[in-house]
Amino acid sequence: MAARKHYMTVYSENTGERVVSPGEILTQELRNQHLTQKELAVLLGRSEKFISQLITGKVRLTYDVAYDLERALKVPTSEWNAAEAAFQDVLTRQKRLAELDSPEIREWAASFPYRKMVEAGLVSPTDSRIKQAANILNFFGVASPKAYARCCKQEKGLEHFKQQKALVDALR
Repeated sequence: MAARKHYMTVYSENTGERVVSPGEILTQELRNQHLTQKELAVLLGRSEKFISQLITGKVRLTYDVAYDLERALKVPTSEWNAAEAAFQDVLTRQKRLAELDSPEIREWAASFPYRKMVEAGLVSPTDSRIKQAANILNFFGVASPKAYARCCKQEKGLEHFKQQKALVDALR
């Protein structure tokens, strides 16, 4: 019977690089140091269930746990924390991109002259409506189509947004 993997690996949308989960790093470190999950649990004063959940990503690696891992495994907290931050960044980006995959948002993105925006060098070319929506949001510097609508209604301030909107309106 093949061994099951107890961790996740994700790929960065920005770079395409493989981003290793803290659980994968922990699994490898346990192998390197010839320790079992049960032994690590004892070293950390935690339950075996907690160690299992840490490895599978069901619980996040906190600063406190990173500190304890540094003591037990001699791997610096900075490495644990950097791994967790990079992993969570990729997961969040994937989740937020997936949120753009709705008929309403595709329709919103289609309301912009995307091809003309590409020709003007305002956004990158793509045929994906999801990536077009993301590129439009990035261009305007807003978090969501809802935020875009609120910015359009804003009477005062937001000069950069208004300048960007004027550029796009001129392309229509």
